[in-house]
Amino acid sequence: MLSAILSTVRGAGRPLCLADLSRELGIDEPALEGMVETLVARGRLRALRFDGPGCEVCPVRGGCFVMNDGVAVTYALPPDEVAPSAAR
Repeated sequence: MLSAILSTVRGAGRPLCLADLSRELGIDEPALEGMVETLVARGRLRALRFDGPGCEVCPVRGGCFVMNDGVAVTYALPPDEVAPSAAR
């Protein structure tokens, strides 16, 4: 299931919140949260927390469409795991 989470984030090409992942994978958020935190702890996902406009850790930076809707945390692949075509 951990690889399915990574594949879903990779396929989205953008950070996803827990609710998005839950919908995509058909898993309840409480069950999914532990799996996502495991991936964060292992360095396979990054937890992006909203720090204000132009958040420096976010791969989409100033054009953030996820954080503007009030979601506190989204999850993204670390820079070394982002496909070259998605990084453009």
